[in-house]
Amino acid sequence: MLWHPTEVIKHTLENTTQWGRHVPHETYKKAYKSIFPAANVPRRNEPVATDSFFSDTPAVDDGSTIGQIYVGLNSLYTTVYGMKTTQEFVNTLQDTIRKHGAMDKLISDRAQVEISNKVLDILRALFISDWQSKPYNQHQNPAERRYQEVKRSTNILMDRTGAPSNTWLLAVMYVCFILNILSTASLDWKTPYQVLYGQTPDISEVFQFEFWEPVYFALGSNLTLIANHPFLPLHMRKLVNL
Repeated sequence: MLWHPTEVIKHTLENTTQWGRHVPHETYKKAYKSIFPAANVPRRNEPVATDSFFSDTPAVDDGSTIGQIYVGLNSLYTTVYGMKTTQEFVNTLQDTIRKHGAMDKLISDRAQVEISNKVLDILRALFISDWQSKPYNQHQNPAERRYQEVKRSTNILMDRTGAPSNTWLLAVMYVCFILNILSTASLDWKTPYQVLYGQTPDISEVFQFEFWEPVYFALGSNLTLIANHPFLPLHMRKLVNL
């Protein structure tokens, strides 16, 4: 839980469910569908702020050197997408709309890629208004404040787990995932997930795994297992023959 205070953890447990259970087995079975199906995603009825941040180290999973953060102003729900070039902003905007619904308003700075014709076409098609902060007035963009919290928690996470620098994007995504299911005082101790979706999140998986923890699972029909760190691509995993 990113070493948050006991009060935050207490309220988080009260405002979430933990119905998932892990039953140890001597053999591993391959499942094609999750036994805990996710709920449908409704349309997002809130303004969303976005901003870009940069890294001098390519991400281990896809080589990204840019991160695009999206923050809901009402829910504080936060998502991050990796990019190799700023021109991929349009793709991240489409992804966040596809996954979390269309926002009422898109708030950004005056970066050219964020006010390009392609972006305007998407906003027009989905009836999304837009607003840009004035030049050299970063405080007008709410995404800046949220990113400060995400960056601080990411540095703490990577320092305490010993994760290498090229996992920065995975760490940022993990931090956003945790922040989205943590009870927040400004939301009357509800979680950002609950405010956005109107559903109580289940956080069973948080108690099953930690960031940068080796995970073993079955591969195919034989008993060959894969030892890997969370979220690493297949070619980075080490095969272990039993």
